Amino acid sequence: MQYLVIGEVVLGCLKEFMKKQEEKRVGLNKATSMGEAILTICHPDSITTIKHWNTIIKARFEEVQAWARQHQQRLAMALGDLLATKELLEGLLGWLQWAETTLNDKDKEVIPQEIDEVKALIAEHQTFMEEMTRKQPDVDKVTKTHKRKAVVGSEPANQSHIPVLEKGRGGRKRSPTQAMYPSSQPPIETKNPRVNLLVSKWQQVWLLALDRRRKLNDAMDRLEELKEFANFDFDVWRKRYMRWMNHKKSRVMDFFRRIDKDQDGKVTRQEFIEGILSSKFPTSRLEMSAVADIFDRDGDGYIDYYEFVAALHPNKEAYKPLTDADKIEDEVTRQVAKCKCPKRFQVEQIGANKYRFYLGNQFGDSQQLRLVRILRSTVMVRVGGGWMALDEFLVKNDPCRVHHHGSKMLRSESNSSITQSPIGWQQISHFLTLLHEPPSGMFLHHCGCHFKIGYILTAGTVKEQSAVHIGASFSRICTYNP
Repeated sequence: MQYLVIGEVVLGCLKEFMKKQEEKRVGLNKATSMGEAILTICHPDSITTIKHWNTIIKARFEEVQAWARQHQQRLAMALGDLLATKELLEGLLGWLQWAETTLNDKDKEVIPQEIDEVKALIAEHQTFMEEMTRKQPDVDKVTKTHKRKAVVGSEPANQSHIPVLEKGRGGRKRSPTQAMYPSSQPPIETKNPRVNLLVSKWQQVWLLALDRRRKLNDAMDRLEELKEFANFDFDVWRKRYMRWMNHKKSRVMDFFRRIDKDQDGKVTRQEFIEGILSSKFPTSRLEMSAVADIFDRDGDGYIDYYEFVAALHPNKEAYKPLTDADKIEDEVTRQVAKCKCPKRFQVEQIGANKYRFYLGNQFGDSQQLRLVRILRSTVMVRVGGGWMALDEFLVKNDPCRVHHHGSKMLRSESNSSITQSPIGWQQISHFLTLLHEPPSGMFLHHCGCHFKIGYILTAGTVKEQSAVHIGASFSRICTYNP
């Protein structure tokens, strides 16, 4: 090592200096003896001066000698530390070489398929990682000793760049590279190539150990899943899932709608598996693969709503709803799924035959609570004082279903064939004129809010020419086609 050689050279020079200084002691003794002799014959006024210089010569010599001894002790201690560091460095490099070879050899071995054997391997590897963790302070000591002086703006000098091993099985969830180095810390470099080799070896062995632990833990998890799956019973899984859903106060239909992103009434096997796993239900991917096979009855790779309900409720004939509530719920789901608006038309069931419709139009959003029932196999919605078919109700209230055809709209009424056209002001004026001054041969008959205009024909027959409905406003004029 470079510093070790320099220390030995400096220490040798110091010893040579002290040897030469000791040779000068003879001259010092001769000078002090001469001074003492002068004191006996000198003038009384010069005694003080001669004593002063005699004392200075002795003090300066002793002071230089003390400095040399102190410097020698410091150099000896530093040289001892360098020797110890060198020995520690070589020992760590030897251990890392052995560890790297051992891990590579074990990685080539096939992992056994018995849980007890894998547990033994995990315990053995954990012992190895604990030993590696105990050597962490020694590696930090060696690298900090030879670390370059930190530049301005760099990280603190007491922050280690050497990766620290984490205990337990959670470490395999993290990325080895990210765990080893923070994003702002580059790998350290020193002027000593042996120290650089130690850092790279340590990092390499650490990654090998982490990868070995991940493989063993994955093998253990897989064997445990296989052990649990050997006794897999779908009926037990189904009951456990239904209890979990009831505990969360969730509905099966709401869950299926949540994973059915395109609202087409079916999901792929992968979407179904990922949806169950993401819901935090305690199961495994292996179990979900078997569950998906059971749910996918026709084997087309898709799981529709009926298959989903039929598998969770085996005693219920899911394909043929028996009650009106089931029919209503199914029809509402089907009709709402046709909405193509960016903000989907929403319907929420409040109670038995009660739904809340979230309506959106040019006047803003609103909520309406509507009664829904089955009438002659048609789902009807309560509107005002009457009933309207669900599809017709959605055509009027769902923005993406409203079609404008200029100034005319054709509609088929159930009781008669009536052609409705927007009424004009001239027609209203003409009707009011007939109302106040009917011509000869014409009579007016009014019932409730309807007025009928007729003409008396020959043979006493009456022909209804037109009927005008007057409601809250003049919005339509209906003409019978004779």
